[in-house]
Amino acid sequence: MRQFFSYASAELAPYKIPISVDLFGLTLWRDDDLNIGQRIIDAMYYVDYICPMVYPSHYLPVLRIQEPGGTPL
Repeated sequence: MRQFFSYASAELAPYKIPISVDLFGLTLWRDDDLNIGQRIIDAMYYVDYICPMVYPSHYLPVLRIQEPGGTPL
């Protein structure tokens, strides 16, 4: 992914537009890529914005909600 972000950043540089990426939210707290190829360290030097995709079901132990997907916060 780092090579892709580097390539995309270089190719888009002449257009002077902001670049953003969506990354799976849990990867922001992990050093590994969770076997999905997404690491914040690979993107952060090549993009302007990183948007973590956050799903309530991943935070069940913290939120203590039985059905987090059906409970808007």
